Amino acid sequence: MSIKNRDEHVFLNESDLTDAYLEVTRVTYEDNADSYVLNYERRTGALDETRLFTVDPFLKSFRDSKLKGKILFAGCGSGRDMEGVANEGFNCVGVDISSHMINIGKIMGIKQPMFVMDMENLDFPPESFDGIFCETALAHVKRSALPQTLKNFNNLLTRKGVALITFRKGDGRIYYTEDKVGGRRYYTTVTEKEAEKLIKDAGFELLSSSTHQVGTKPPYYNLITIKK
Repeated sequence: MSIKNRDEHVFLNESDLTDAYLEVTRVTYEDNADSYVLNYERRTGALDETRLFTVDPFLKSFRDSKLKGKILFAGCGSGRDMEGVANEGFNCVGVDISSHMINIGKIMGIKQPMFVMDMENLDFPPESFDGIFCETALAHVKRSALPQTLKNFNNLLTRKGVALITFRKGDGRIYYTEDKVGGRRYYTTVTEKEAEKLIKDAGFELLSSSTHQVGTKPPYYNLITIKK
């Protein structure tokens, strides 16, 4: 059984993503990367929303903590956010599971290192980064895999490193969207309480949180955290 919401997203009576759902989502990003970048990632107003709700609060905490090392952009897409942060003088590295998205970023002239890499299996030494910026990408990770993924993030951070971690807020059910650019994407949702417990159990301290919503899809829950 599923519950449809204004033709924008469909909730399923399931609490975790399956391998099949994840593969459909991966293929959707890979096959429709050009259209996705144009219609979503770099649509008019998208960068302003990101700066307001995630990038600027993250950079403020990063500066306040007097951090100067590398920042990892996990799920960087074509590198839009990373490019803006790098232009402010920060040392950035991006990873994304879609090779097509990474290639688009390189074609668009992004000079920062970008690697095709699964966010659940990041191939970097411990304490490689002073910051991690992960906006929305955790929504495409299985609920059962979130604890270990976040612990891996913590392991990659230096002492007192800062992370921006965004979840899709909901009642724990998964949902999917039929994209106007083609394909289907599946998402995990978590409650605020669950999100805060996940980051605490992974070894983070919560500095601040905010919620914002685009359209009628489930809202984003943005957490600024620091490694204990």
